[in-house]
Amino acid sequence: PTPNGPVYTMFSLAPVGAERGQFNLPRGITTDASGNFYVVDTANMRVQKFDRTGKFLATIGNGVGNGDGQFNAFSSDAVGTGPGGIAVDKSGNIYVADTWNHRIQKFDANGKFLAKWGDFINLGDPSAASDPARDSKFFGPRGVAIGPDGNVYVTDTGNKRVSIFDPTGKFIRQISSGMSPNKVSPNYPFSQPGEMNEPIGIAVDGSGNVYVADSKNKRIQKFDPAGNFAAQWPIPDNNWDPAAYLEPFLALDSGGNLYATAPAGQKVLEFSPAGVLIGQKAGQGAVTLKTPTGITVGSDGTVYVVDTTANGVINLGKMP
Repeated sequence: PTPNGPVYTMFSLAPVGAERGQFNLPRGITTDASGNFYVVDTANMRVQKFDRTGKFLATIGNGVGNGDGQFNAFSSDAVGTGPGGIAVDKSGNIYVADTWNHRIQKFDANGKFLAKWGDFINLGDPSAASDPARDSKFFGPRGVAIGPDGNVYVTDTGNKRVSIFDPTGKFIRQISSGMSPNKVSPNYPFSQPGEMNEPIGIAVDGSGNVYVADSKNKRIQKFDPAGNFAAQWPIPDNNWDPAAYLEPFLALDSGGNLYATAPAGQKVLEFSPAGVLIGQKAGQGAVTLKTPTGITVGSDGTVYVVDTTANGVINLGKMP
């Protein structure tokens, strides 16, 4: 079956494993122009590539560490931590949020390491203001998206901002919450329009508008192409309540509808371009979502979701 064919479970929900095609607490997912899928196999510290039928093609990344092509966990005993979001540009280059090495890694279409940028910085630290490279550093980045301009948009989660780079890693600009030594959590809530508290997922539409999963504020925020606050959409009910693997990711379809995973609510939410909640889905056939995180939408509107604790990827079909 193909993404344009009947609904199916794309990658079987198998026991946790490290063999080809198996997963251990996966997160991010994206597709390329040919319909291939790239899944961030988080606890296995790698990216796996599959064709449009779900057949394993390749592994990207080369183990645990901070060398080129390597990924890292938060600590040796922090189970399930590692790389998060992923995006592919029009040339097929792959960008991965190497969360706990506090950097972005770039690979070519064949999985060859090309570049990396970033290092650790905490904007709440007094020394950060005098760091000349502060705009190109991160604190646990999670989401990655490619804009229509080819730029790379990253949620710098711990620093409560979105950082924007050209494809070589050159800093372009940021959408900032203004975090500083005098403006830090929990003394400041970062809940005003345009401020972000634990931004995770990110998506950029064809006009350059930016959508951010502002997880702790339980809202999606929209920014215009210049980075100005444009709108906010509340996440209803308990969908983004605190829970294990609270990493809501976002995806857009060709019509401008926005999809958000709800790890605590165990479903996917669909919003219209105006921010109206127009659909919810918790499973497909006999498969029920457990902990949905990463999400991507095919050209035909088919929704594919990473289920972290089920260690698989679900073809959720089309939203009602």
